[in-house]
Amino acid sequence: MPPVAGEMAASEPVNDVAKRVKGGVDDGRDSAMSSPLSALEELWADTPSSAWEVASSDDSIFRGLYNATIEEMTKAIKLGDYTAVIEVGSGTGDVIGSVKTALPRYGVDINPAFVARSTAKFATEGMSFHEGDATKLQQWWADQCAKEGKDVAEQRVLVVCTNNTINIVPKEIRATIVEQMRLTAGPSGKCLLTFWNGTFFPHGIMGFYKKHPELCGAFDIFVHADYEKRTLNTDTGYSTLWNIVPEVQSLMRDTYKVESSRAAQGTIAGNSIYEKDIGIFSWFEPLSA
Repeated sequence: MPPVAGEMAASEPVNDVAKRVKGGVDDGRDSAMSSPLSALEELWADTPSSAWEVASSDDSIFRGLYNATIEEMTKAIKLGDYTAVIEVGSGTGDVIGSVKTALPRYGVDINPAFVARSTAKFATEGMSFHEGDATKLQQWWADQCAKEGKDVAEQRVLVVCTNNTINIVPKEIRATIVEQMRLTAGPSGKCLLTFWNGTFFPHGIMGFYKKHPELCGAFDIFVHADYEKRTLNTDTGYSTLWNIVPEVQSLMRDTYKVESSRAAQGTIAGNSIYEKDIGIFSWFEPLSA
């Protein structure tokens, strides 16, 4: 999820604002674990990478969104003149590992178990997974280009962070991660964030969370789920938020400094937001260094 070593956890649903750390990542503890990155690392330290694969299984409510995300990324690659694709918080690798392209692809995640599992399942020539810190993604990419003998200034990168992953990382570093994505993309690159669509929150509760207490803990929908605010907070410390389009627009503008317009489905040009399957897609332009 973040990144490479401070990265955003996998591209899976449980990557919401999930805080399965004792007391959550915002509990204000005084130990070293109180820092945003260390709290994130603690969150994923005891999370078996195999556990999240249920999210992308054929009978999962998220399977359609995984497919839609792969389709939209593939479309963007065909329309754009990119030199590489990077997924921040690549998790189990099911998204970037399934994109069919001749471009080199890189999955970056903070959890070494996810990186190892993704590598075993998807790594091929042109598809690699790395442990890293998304708050320093631009430097990581510069170092990676140097290793491969590429001129980083000539790179045009499609940088994505999918399946609500941005909402799991500590709030303190989310804006930094988005800025790093925009800087890493290069002047001619493109960025994408995808969110769970709050319109389908009840479906998420009954169709996924309630069916998988091993991931978020058992809960009472009348006690732990708030359908108006579209949040779930269980006794295990698991927490998730599902946004609606106006909220995503405000988030992009006020927090990530991106003025976006609602657009027709599949509109990749400019800074656009649209709904597809049970997700919200937000495309945006890069920043110049």
